[in-house]
Amino acid sequence: MLADAKQRLEKQELVRLAQRSSDARVTEVVITASGERAAMKVREVASRIFASTFANSSAAEITEFNSILRRLHHNLADSAQAGTPCQ
Repeated sequence: MLADAKQRLEKQELVRLAQRSSDARVTEVVITASGERAAMKVREVASRIFASTFANSSAAEITEFNSILRRLHHNLADSAQAGTPCQ
């Protein structure tokens, strides 16, 4: 799955892939100038979405929301690790 993603990014010329000369098992992924520009656009859009989503929220509310999300993520990871199905 990760290999597919790397290859798609390379095909779109967003990254350059190269095997590490000291260890051929390692593929180094280097962002290209096009990749940097695409990443900048994504950050700009994400920033606007964040600002719009949390426009009427205080910093404390955003902090609390993030705390709840971390707790939920932790709980889901624990359930997955324990093999407990989410019901």
